[in-house]
Amino acid sequence: MDIKLLQIENFRRIKKNILEISKSHIIFIWLVFGLSLLIYAGYIFYFKIYISLATIPSPVIKTQIAQKGQLNQILQDLNEREQKRNSFDVQKLINPFKIK
Repeated sequence: MDIKLLQIENFRRIKKNILEISKSHIIFIWLVFGLSLLIYAGYIFYFKIYISLATIPSPVIKTQIAQKGQLNQILQDLNEREQKRNSFDVQKLINPFKIK
């Protein structure tokens, strides 16, 4: 009878220890999982802000873009004028008496 009670007591103690160990493991796993999710969300949030700030041009860059656009427009106008002048000269050389 005593052996049976000791076996039952040992079984209960082992079961209790296993449950305590599994509870601590579950808590540890949830803590690691939660922290990794927080870190992942933090990185996503950080890079989202970083990319959005990197794509917004500063006022200096905006003026440089505007100046570059004006410069490109001026160069394009000069190229068009030169093409018109060259084409006019070529047409005049081909047929000087042609009336437009």
